[in-house]
Amino acid sequence: SLWAFTDSGRVPIYASPLARGDDVYFGDDRGKLVKRRASDGLKTWTATLPGKIFAPPVPVDGADVLLVATTNGALSVLRGRDAAVLAHVALPAEVFSTPVLYAPRLAG
Repeated sequence: SLWAFTDSGRVPIYASPLARGDDVYFGDDRGKLVKRRASDGLKTWTATLPGKIFAPPVPVDGADVLLVATTNGALSVLRGRDAAVLAHVALPAEVFSTPVLYAPRLAG
């Protein structure tokens, strides 16, 4: 079925959504990462991160982990099932693009 959602305040979403299984993740201009069920659009959780999100989150294969970069130069590591923040890494500059995982290393 097709669904849509609105956010109070009409906050811009610049990043493409990430679809993973029955989950869809959206990052917005307030630094909110929202997880919704793809099947019906029900909001599962919202995480507030430091900075605006201009790039989609990156899933880590074989793990319930997402990497999210923000415009204030932070890389956040979140657990996908409950939005628990596992780590924050300070980067040397703002991030407007999707981080890339290469073998065990991350390139921003």
